Amino acid sequence: MLRQTAPKFAFPIALNQNALMPRHVFVITVEHLAPDLIGAYGRFDAQTPTLDELAARAFVFHNAIGGERPARNPTAQQTCWQRCESAGVAVQTLTPPRNPPPREWTHTATETIRETLSSSQPQLLWLPLQGIADPWIPVHPGWEDEVARRLGTPWHELLADEPDMTPERAVQELAAEGHFSRFTRPDDAPAEVDQLSLALYQACVDRLDERLGRFIREYQRHAHADSLLIVAGRAGDLLPRVWPIERPIARTADTLRVPLFVEAGIEESVGTAVLELVEADDLWTTAELWLTGNYAVMADDSLDLLQVATKAHPGRSVVRRRGPCGEQLIRTPTAQLVTRPAAADDPEAPPVAWLTLKPEDEWDLLNVAGQNPDLVQQLESLGSAE
Repeated sequence: MLRQTAPKFAFPIALNQNALMPRHVFVITVEHLAPDLIGAYGRFDAQTPTLDELAARAFVFHNAIGGERPARNPTAQQTCWQRCESAGVAVQTLTPPRNPPPREWTHTATETIRETLSSSQPQLLWLPLQGIADPWIPVHPGWEDEVARRLGTPWHELLADEPDMTPERAVQELAAEGHFSRFTRPDDAPAEVDQLSLALYQACVDRLDERLGRFIREYQRHAHADSLLIVAGRAGDLLPRVWPIERPIARTADTLRVPLFVEAGIEESVGTAVLELVEADDLWTTAELWLTGNYAVMADDSLDLLQVATKAHPGRSVVRRRGPCGEQLIRTPTAQLVTRPAAADDPEAPPVAWLTLKPEDEWDLLNVAGQNPDLVQQLESLGSAE
């Protein structure tokens, strides 16, 4: 049972132009970061101290639905920025260059954070981190020992049949065959290769936590008490735990559960587990409201995450999504149904229904639609109630 702790700060339900306008929002979105591989989300052997420490003082959302972009459509982000600018809020984007020297880009990013948070003008800074590369092949020193430790088998035993093979070369050759990527994994991948893939991915997550630590420490040094920090993932659930389960559903990026941390004010937020369903657009709604306090521009289907976190808003009980191939997602806090219409080249084939349950804190990956026809019908009715 997750304990709900009363927040130390009082967030006003309605702000006006005469109220003190908070000055800064700092958003970090991280590509390919799966929540189940973070210590704060229950991975007992994870080495993610930065995110775990952030979770201890921030609001942690366990049912956040993300996508490839921080917004459902290409114009939503720009619309938010235009509203912020019209309210006198300066907007900045810091995007990693292609193949950047990591130290150089990290230095540039931390300098930008320092300048932004030291400014006297309201600012929104978005930092889209490249996160975990695809295919995920660690490059940091010592990754071979980290991976072997997670596998519980030394490399000389893993490569016993090929004594001249090095760990780096073995991983590179498997990657060339399509392993270690969410796009190209072979259907007949051996179980031991899947285990290696998970170990490689976890080693990348642990090292990513170190990079995040640099940015968050810089933020902590210079942030004002009225600053808002949002750390969210993109394309999370797909990596890499679902691989052992063959899914007949083409899951689109905006149906994925992602990690989400929100810290409202330095040393004022508390570690609070929030179970309501959150969508990517809610990040931008929250940022805009935090900066401007203008609730008049809030869309009916958007949420202010701080209102949800502090129980000033009941949250969202159902998420509905339609994918480009006609598939539909209906998600509640305890169940998820994905349906796909019959294939166009096989009109006799029935629609496919994939039902997964979340009885406690973890989603079950098995399809239990056949055992729960009443629940399938109930969720389908929720999807048709739009």
